[in-house]
Amino acid sequence: MNYARKTFAPYVSDEHIELLCNNLKAYANKLGLESLQPINTNKELFTVDILHFGWNIWNHFKVGKQIDIAHFLKKVFPDILKDAEVETIKSHLKEDEKKGVVKIKEILI
Repeated sequence: MNYARKTFAPYVSDEHIELLCNNLKAYANKLGLESLQPINTNKELFTVDILHFGWNIWNHFKVGKQIDIAHFLKKVFPDILKDAEVETIKSHLKEDEKKGVVKIKEILI
């Protein structure tokens, strides 16, 4: 949760950071997509940032397949990912590692 808070603090209201943390708890506990709430950002984040965040979370929790984190991202960040298909999200999670403000992290601290 600390990683999510630090990563999104400049781009998301405090209220939405808490929503994001609740969404992450649901993901980590395999509670399904029904309880997930969409997050509003300040529009400074791009698709690549959300994909990198998704890969980092997927790699950290290791609770499902990459398609699961793709569905999670699509539901939680609908504005940023509105034009992206779930399969496309899945196939590009770790692409362009040097781009974006959210970087790929092998270990979340």
